[in-house]
Parts: sequence; structure tokens; C-alpha cells
Amino acid sequence: RPIGLKYIRIFLYGSKIILNKGFFLIFVVLFHSSSLSQVVISGKASSYIGDTLCLCFIPDRITNKTEILAKSYVDSTGSFSYKFEIDRIEYVFIDLPVIEAFMYVEPNSNYEIRIPAKVEMTDEEFLNPYFSKQLLPILINEKSENDFNSLVLSFAGLMYEFRNNLFKVKDLNKKKVLLDSII
Repeated sequence: RPIGLKYIRIFLYGSKIILNKGFFLIFVVLFHSSSLSQVVISGKASSYIGDTLCLCFIPDRITNKTEILAKSYVDSTGSFSYKFEIDRIEYVFIDLPVIEAFMYVEPNSNYEIRIPAKVEMTDEEFLNPYFSKQLLPILINEKSENDFNSLVLSFAGLMYEFRNNLFKVKDLNKKKVLLDSII
């Protein structure tokens, strides 16, 4: 009896267990990823009374095609509300005339937000082909310090400070000319 046959049987038996565990893992991941949780975003925007505000997201970062996630009509009191379902943390934004107000939303969460006052686009901005909207984070009322938006904004602030310190000229008094080493 060849010795290799014993090892082949052990390998095949072990691979069946691995495959069974693998199928179970794939089933759990697919089942878990297909479960959607509701998110509610509400707020007041008195300068947008009578307007419809669209909450957008970008499902594909390669094409950067924007899709509308939810719409809300701002009533006579200035109140609006979005209700939608997601399965993971999403970057969403409200497309305003001059501003793109953004935030990250987590599944199964409620947010009460404040958006900036309405600013109409000027003729110069409208005619400028290079005009880009100003990115502003949406202000969230009563958020915790471990809120995902707070963590992202604090990390961005630290990275901004790090980048500025990295490229800051260390010694402005020296008039040393840097030349290429080949010259």
C-alpha cells in the first residue's frame, strides 16, 4: 500500500470540511449583506421652504455617477425628512445650488441635521465652466464623539495639520539654493 494514498485521503476529507465551512461562510456573508437597515435624517431648513431637497450618493466611484437616494419636500415650517434603507456606511450629500453638504450615514441610525442657509448661484458662477461647489460637512445635532462623522472629520483635520507641517519650510532665514546633484 503506497504511503501517499493515506495523505490524499486525509487531504480530501479535510478539504470537504473546509468547503462546507466555506459555503456556510459565503451563505452568512450573502445573507448579512442583503439585510437593509432604515436610516432617518430629519432637520429644519427655513431658507428652503417650498423646495425639494435631494439626498444623493455615488454608488460607483469609478464612474462617479450620482444617484438620488431620497427626496424631501421642505414644508411651510421648514421641516424635512428623509427615510431610506442601506446595508453599509454610505457617503451622502445634499446637492444645494452653491454648496455640496455631505455626511456619512450608518445603517439603523437617526440623524437630526442642520444645513447651510440658501445661497443662490451668481451669474459669474453660472457662466464659469470651472466653477465647483464648496464642500461642507452637514452639522449633526446631538452626536457622540465616537460618531463616524466626528471620527472622519477629526482624522481629516489631523491629516491636514500633518501635511502642512510636512511641507512647511523649516528655516526661512537660510538662503540656501537647492541645486540638482547632476549639475
